[in-house]
Amino acid sequence: MSIKFAIKIKSILILLSLLVFCLMLVNVISSQEKSPSFSIISFMPDFYRFWQEAKDEPLESKMALWDSLFESRHSDFYQQVIYEGLSGEQLSQFKSQKLKSFLGSLKEDDIDRIKIKEEELKRLIPQGLEALKKQVPAEKIVPTYYIIPSLNTSSGACRPYKDDFIVYLGLEIISQMRNQDSIKALIVHETFHALHFKDIIPIIKEKYGENVNIFAFIQGEGPLFISFFEGLAVYATEKIYPGIPRPGIMEDFVSQYQDNFILYTREFLKDLESFDYQKYKKYFIDPSDDPLIPAKFGYWLGYKVIESLSENFSVQQMIEWTPEKTNQMVSKEINHILNTQE
Repeated sequence: MSIKFAIKIKSILILLSLLVFCLMLVNVISSQEKSPSFSIISFMPDFYRFWQEAKDEPLESKMALWDSLFESRHSDFYQQVIYEGLSGEQLSQFKSQKLKSFLGSLKEDDIDRIKIKEEELKRLIPQGLEALKKQVPAEKIVPTYYIIPSLNTSSGACRPYKDDFIVYLGLEIISQMRNQDSIKALIVHETFHALHFKDIIPIIKEKYGENVNIFAFIQGEGPLFISFFEGLAVYATEKIYPGIPRPGIMEDFVSQYQDNFILYTREFLKDLESFDYQKYKKYFIDPSDDPLIPAKFGYWLGYKVIESLSENFSVQQMIEWTPEKTNQMVSKEINHILNTQE
């Protein structure tokens, strides 16, 4: 083999190696561009600093320090997301009740547990999102998560905030959950709500304005849509984490839901008109304080409606329905289920 030929072969191999490297680089960049991006914002460092100053103080002083050292840094968030637009005497009463309950029982052992769970939660969020890709296209999964002390309001919820729908995770409640799959199921459930909202957000903003009040939305869309909205998240989450207690469903009441389904559903249909907070609480909040209907029956009804609709529609199809179409489909499906069972 001549020296010139050998040099030519070597040059060709070098060029081929460079070409392969460039192709690999393009694939990496393309993959990064297509990867879903999400963000995690934690208020906990500010909370830990507050606690260091407040832990040995009497309750009234703790409450004052909460305002000055912690909430003042996140006042917009708490006003819109946790207090949900309350003002005046209603806000004062709500805050006082929540702070006394939360801070009055908080101990150093709780803080230690919360700190450990925060680091675990940051690892579980991407794991839950990876599992959600089984139900939802990856490019849609771009939520923002806020890790916060929720004043024992909720382990997690999806709420409007800053022109978007975000997921907050109440760390003091989650810190008491030991099963990691249950935590990931909660993350998936609330993320699914955020994705559902994103698909209908132009309609919501047109009807309720840029700064959506969650209760105005609930009252405006009514119990059929809210039941569907919750039931779809329960159903989608169960497909990803079968056998795990379903977020939103009161598992202890399932036998009652089943045995009295027709009675409870007919009561639900009677309450479609003039849907106010008390009726919302009756079907969607624990405890409901209702003498007849077990807590959160609205979730179970929505779940059964989705279970029935899924014979003809995919989760992806249903998540894209407008509220108007949803109400029509749910009303029709409830009547179908009742006729089948009677």
